[in-house]
Amino acid sequence: PQVLATGGGAYMNPKTRAAVKANGISVWLKADLRVLLKRVARRDHRPLLAVGDPETVMKKLMAERDPIYAEADIV
Repeated sequence: PQVLATGGGAYMNPKTRAAVKANGISVWLKADLRVLLKRVARRDHRPLLAVGDPETVMKKLMAERDPIYAEADIV
């Protein structure tokens, strides 16, 4: 057994989701917006957050990604 932590956008790819589903169990470790903003503020290399207001960008990303992440086997 092993744990594979993909990047945030990787699970958005239908082929990646299909591969995970065929070969393992997916788990979504959901976090509140404020928690995520604190986490990303500690890192200096976040290309998607490099332009614009980080909170606005994160809200947009969450709106796009949450429905897909919710397809995980364990939420």
